[in-house]
Amino acid sequence: MKYYTERTSLIGAIIVLGVISGAILSHVFFLGIEVQNDGGLLFGMAILVFILLLISLILQKDKLLSILNFKK
Repeated sequence: MKYYTERTSLIGAIIVLGVISGAILSHVFFLGIEVQNDGGLLFGMAILVFILLLISLILQKDKLLSILNFKK
């Protein structure tokens, strides 16, 4: 039995990558790296999530390429 997470993990990673990119850009351009004396913790966590999402997309590249019809 296939679970819903297997089928939706790729689209979820792409959507969350867009959201976290917006969070990182808002920190860089509007908020600043350090917000309310947190020592840059929120920014660092956003960078960590961004990196983990990129790794997830790299691991699923075959599924992504098959959706885009770029077969090897």
